[in-house]
Amino acid sequence: LPECFDMSPSARLRRELPNGARVDVTVVDEARHRAVITRTGAPTSVNEALVAGGWAKAASGTGADKAMFASLQVRQREAQARHVGVWATCDGPPGVNSVYEPVGGA
Repeated sequence: LPECFDMSPSARLRRELPNGARVDVTVVDEARHRAVITRTGAPTSVNEALVAGGWAKAASGTGADKAMFASLQVRQREAQARHVGVWATCDGPPGVNSVYEPVGGA
């Protein structure tokens, strides 16, 4: 993470998956331990929410998971362009160049 902020991707994950949340899990690549996790009834996966917010990086996919990972890579490019999460820049005050989420706010 960039040095200029005190946040963690795990804080965002806790917001996406609070204690007691019901989830649906779809294994897309058992050999590489990859799955899509969606809160029951939610319109987007936790995977997509984390990548879109800059809290996770998309990986390349093959076979059955190729389409999902292509979508995640699009979300990653969008997050990079917005300088959010791990893609934040530290050359200006918070709110100017980057979007920050304090660890204590989870």
